[in-house]
Amino acid sequence: MAGIVRLGIAKTASLLKEQGYNLQITQKAIDKLALDGYDPVYGARPLRRLIQTTIENPIALAIISRKFVTGDTIVIDYNDNINEFCFSKGGQAVDVSEITNNDFKIILQKIASPEVITNDSDKEIFATLHEKVVKAGAGNNPVYAEILAVTAATPDSEIGAIRQN
Repeated sequence: MAGIVRLGIAKTASLLKEQGYNLQITQKAIDKLALDGYDPVYGARPLRRLIQTTIENPIALAIISRKFVTGDTIVIDYNDNINEFCFSKGGQAVDVSEITNNDFKIILQKIASPEVITNDSDKEIFATLHEKVVKAGAGNNPVYAEILAVTAATPDSEIGAIRQN
């Protein structure tokens, strides 16, 4: 089934290549598409629609919103914690160690309490992140609760522990 997923993604990659974009997909994303794209009755037929709705449509919206520009490499990954596909620019990974504990604390505070942010654009972004952390925290991982509990009084040692997790 993973081979069929690769063929379907290759078609998408070809279309994007014609428009000046490169496409990469992680094994985790391939595995998720293979799992969700197979039906015992219809076989791999649902895969084409799945690729269209979960991969092509979000990429098209990201291109329209200028998240990606001509020449970018679009990397598709799957995040188990939030149960969705994620799209990022290739080569744009940020080394988390470059962010100080204080800067990381500020980011976590904004995720924990997006309602106090005054900039509407930032408020919307952090509110979305807040919702995703709440949704992901429905499981048994205590890190999500720790993130939502971060305040200005949270000691650096706790911030460091959250970063490690």
